Amino acid sequence: MELKNICVIGAGVMGRQIALNAAVAGYRVSLTDAFVEIFDEANAWAEGFLDKSVQEGEMDLDDAGTALGRLTCEPDMDAAIGMADLIIECIAEKEEAKYELFERINKVAPAHAVVAGTSSYIPSSRFAKAFDDPSRLLNIHYFDPAMHMKLVEAVRGEHTSGRTLATVKGFIRSVGKICIVVDKEADGFVANRLMRAIQDEAPYLLVSGLHTS
Repeated sequence: MELKNICVIGAGVMGRQIALNAAVAGYRVSLTDAFVEIFDEANAWAEGFLDKSVQEGEMDLDDAGTALGRLTCEPDMDAAIGMADLIIECIAEKEEAKYELFERINKVAPAHAVVAGTSSYIPSSRFAKAFDDPSRLLNIHYFDPAMHMKLVEAVRGEHTSGRTLATVKGFIRSVGKICIVVDKEADGFVANRLMRAIQDEAPYLLVSGLHTS
């Protein structure tokens, strides 16, 4: 499926980075949030990031201006959801709040739209019942800072269709990221589980004397 319009819900630190990354890659992006007061901060951050990119020679001035023009802070959340081909949920890690948002998305989003939650630990299967068609739902896990970190996990639940996964894989690659497909939901997915294992091993190496200073 061709993606043109992206909706990112949640204008906090991660959401605004995901939104700007997509805008720089050529997508029209609506960044929306229940707290419209955050839009000034998000806009200022985006302008500052692009200005720095120009100053450091990573982007020319025209491209920066074009990217900023593709990013809109939309106070009408339903309007942003209603015109999206891909909806990326990026709100706080509160399962009840996410479930209520997904129910809202189910009512408002176009039937073809793919929906991605960005939680690093809460699998999309927890929200499948919020959708008439849960096959369009999965997790897309970015790492902070999302503008710079290349790795993104696409996590497929049992409810997720092959079409949905293929669409999200294509999107991740199109915004300059490396996509790892996680074919089975598990606590922490892949990267966090590996990091947790390293963190668990580090104290053992310290107390056992298996390191040198």
